[in-house]
Amino acid sequence: MKQLIILASVLVVSRLIGLDPIWTPFFALALLMPSITSNKYLGYLLPASIMFITDVYMSSMMFPMVYGCLLFNTFLATKLDKYVATFAGFFVWHVLVNMGLTYPPFSVPALLWDLQYLTGTLIYISMFDVAKQFTKLRQAAH
Repeated sequence: MKQLIILASVLVVSRLIGLDPIWTPFFALALLMPSITSNKYLGYLLPASIMFITDVYMSSMMFPMVYGCLLFNTFLATKLDKYVATFAGFFVWHVLVNMGLTYPPFSVPALLWDLQYLTGTLIYISMFDVAKQFTKLRQAAH
């Protein structure tokens, strides 16, 4: 439980310090939650609820499509390998979030912007894998 409190705190701080929204770890966390906790409700709700609360606090705006994509990414991670789920989640995100905007899905500006989301998510997931392997090696050495 202590680790989840620390994780939630890091998420809140990452939003409040002004990181570019596309580089925050929310989508990676949504994909990793099934491997971090066995509590299904917490796995689904932690990333989306923190994003929702910080959105309301920071801008008084809500983005239901984004929260839905977070929840869907968690669902994908329960059914697929986390890297496969990342690419599937990216595709869903790209289509749903860009519908009806100035730059429609699959336009060059929308793809360039959303590739940042994909890159950031892959970096965070890779960092998690490296940390997990390091922890296993350390535990095996002791």
